[in-house]
Amino acid sequence: MMDYPERIKLSDKRRGKYWHPNDAIPKKYQNSTFAFAKVKLTNGYEERLINTYTREYVIRNTRTAGTPSFQKINGQAIWVGMNEYVRVKLRNQLHEYYEPQITQLNPAVLQPPKDHYLHIEYIFYFPFSSREPNGWQDYFNHAMPYMKTFEDTLVKCGKLINDSPMVIRGGYARYVGIPTDTDRRLVVQFYHCRNNESI
Repeated sequence: MMDYPERIKLSDKRRGKYWHPNDAIPKKYQNSTFAFAKVKLTNGYEERLINTYTREYVIRNTRTAGTPSFQKINGQAIWVGMNEYVRVKLRNQLHEYYEPQITQLNPAVLQPPKDHYLHIEYIFYFPFSSREPNGWQDYFNHAMPYMKTFEDTLVKCGKLINDSPMVIRGGYARYVGIPTDTDRRLVVQFYHCRNNESI
């Protein structure tokens, strides 16, 4: 799977944020051109800073308002409590990424012989040398969202009955360093192991 996604899109356009009376208003807005005005919202009213000549509300986040919003895929964020909306976005976008490839899988690779179980290896080819060290994640934080969602997508696509231990007995992730981002990819390999065997 070439160029596996490293981030998900949360929205096509970020909402504008406005200045309110309790905010530390920048000096450039502290003159007679600007004043606070009440705005009617669905759940009541709020005061926002307005340009008294143009009658437009002053946006705080001018650099990001209207631009797409993304979040990095990171198992640590899930571990410490990811927002439910973001978690669902993550799941759905990875499902969409995996589905075309999973639907083409030969069913035989997913059907172990009698007294065998499925083990899955996830190999992340990652360009460490082209990234700053603070962009590296430990292997499990990097792999966990992809592994969980991949196995859920196998079930969603009808390739597996379920992903319980009666079907999948193990998963393993590892990194392989590569020189450039153009070769970044995820390779998933399937193994059939007996109860007391591992990859």
